[in-house]
Amino acid sequence: MIDRGLSVAEVDGLLEVAGEIVDVVKLGWGTALVSSNLKPKLERYSAHGVPVVLGGTLTELAIRQGRVDGLVAWLRELGLRHVEISDGTIAIDAAVKRGLIERLSGEFTVLAEVGSKDADFIMAPYVWVEQIEADLDAGAWKVIAEARESGTAGIYRADGEVRTGLIDEIAHAIDPGRLIFEAPLREQQVWLLRRFGTECNLGNIAADDVLARDAALGPALGHGRAVRPGRRGLTRTDPLARAVFALLVLACFAAFFVTQRLKHTPTVIAHFELTPRFSPSGHIKQEGISFKLTRADAVTVTIIDTNANVVATLVRDRHIARYKEFSLRWNGRRGTAHRYQTLSTETGRSILLPVTAGSFAPPGEYRVQVSLREQGRLVVLPRSFTLVGR
Repeated sequence: MIDRGLSVAEVDGLLEVAGEIVDVVKLGWGTALVSSNLKPKLERYSAHGVPVVLGGTLTELAIRQGRVDGLVAWLRELGLRHVEISDGTIAIDAAVKRGLIERLSGEFTVLAEVGSKDADFIMAPYVWVEQIEADLDAGAWKVIAEARESGTAGIYRADGEVRTGLIDEIAHAIDPGRLIFEAPLREQQVWLLRRFGTECNLGNIAADDVLARDAALGPALGHGRAVRPGRRGLTRTDPLARAVFALLVLACFAAFFVTQRLKHTPTVIAHFELTPRFSPSGHIKQEGISFKLTRADAVTVTIIDTNANVVATLVRDRHIARYKEFSLRWNGRRGTAHRYQTLSTETGRSILLPVTAGSFAPPGEYRVQVSLREQGRLVVLPRSFTLVGR
């Protein structure tokens, strides 16, 4: 069930009449950041044995801000044992997502999400299967098949019609019991229950529809819900965890509403190239990065590790013209570049050489993150590169 901002009284009423058929509650759209009644609501759900998970948008914002540790501390302080990892508002490299699932599944029950919120973005069935299998292998308890709260994207067409072929392909390769199919619309719920039976896991059911859907569909919906995983003991942590996380809350509050508006906006990175691997002591001593923008903007380019932590800042608020190739290098060192050199190639192309003077970053996988100030967007380039040991 999705909680879009219920009052404590509404939660009490819901649990009184339908508590037995609600197994997991998602606090949708980042409402946990702005809900003044968050603590009493969590107490109500906990008292009825109903697990709560914050919407994946909060995890994405924590990744965007490089404050995953702050999010984890807040989850502990709230006593939450579930976490959702999705990529609905930012592009997350597969290695980053896998690393987060592996890390958080050691402490939390992880729900991963696969699929785009953009109805115009069509992903091949084999890509769905590959991503779902990767998330499950990394330690996800269940994988959510995306549909948006409107039921008009992901596993459904823009008019809400079920993508039957896609779902059949997924179910052929993946045990449906490991999946949660988002199904906001009654017609979608009926189709899924008829296709998979009463044990089909349904998600994104609005609070107002829980009892009505159960009555309308009969026992099928009552038995076709996400199974509650084994409970893990709730832990208490330092109450200062909320204060530590407050910086993330303040920084992300405005960003949340911006990213919601930008979910359907095509990427502004028209073209990019990376050097697959380099070593400061090898033949290729620097990472080569180049890209073009479809719209002029002031960009900040950073290097992030597999935990989405910023390792190096190469340029900050540098104006890049529309469709003009921008090339730069990273020397493998940590820190923020404060001076630059320029290299001209035989073809006349200029390459910016930021000078970062910190210690060398450890060997491993890294990604390029581009922040677009005027558009309020942050893009993680989809391919990673490897820094080989010196």
